[in-house]
Amino acid sequence: MRAIPSATHGDRLIDAIQQLFTVMQRETALRLARISSTAFHNRLARIKERCGPSVVGRCFKRHPLQLSVGETHKLKALFNEPAYEHWPASSLFHQGWRAHELHMARSTFCKYVRALGL
Repeated sequence: MRAIPSATHGDRLIDAIQQLFTVMQRETALRLARISSTAFHNRLARIKERCGPSVVGRCFKRHPLQLSVGETHKLKALFNEPAYEHWPASSLFHQGWRAHELHMARSTFCKYVRALGL
């Protein structure tokens, strides 16, 4: 169970410590690296929980049911379509649903419309 390699010094340190675990006991490796067990596990958790871009600012790994960036672009495209310029949001939702462009509940649609300021 190795950490995701990265360019930062802290990430490299955690990766090196995990490599030491393969040849010596955990306590010895942590003492050699001069890092406490708690600090090691906190840094490891931060590395593992890196999140992708999210419209509503929530981590995709912790909150997987939110809309992806591609789905958000489809939502914005519906609002930017000149043919639908004066349509209300509920009609845009139903149009996107019928065209199989939107795959979400109406409540989710309304939440993202508010979050994106559309």
